[in-house]
Amino acid sequence: MEVSQSHVTKRFIEEGLGVSFLPRSAVRRELAEGRVLHVDAPEFDLPQASTHLLYKYTSEEIIQFLAYV
Repeated sequence: MEVSQSHVTKRFIEEGLGVSFLPRSAVRRELAEGRVLHVDAPEFDLPQASTHLLYKYTSEEIIQFLAYV
């Protein structure tokens, strides 16, 4: 079943109605509380997303942030 909102997907999972591939950022709280489990699936080629950073001025904070990311 295709669901467009992550909170609906998380509710289905918590109710035992399925599994899903969700970004860690969407389930951080549920993982910490032990309400959902992280399962490694090395046999699947999961999609990857790129992150782009645009900035107007260079500062020490920007340089530190770029190094962190």
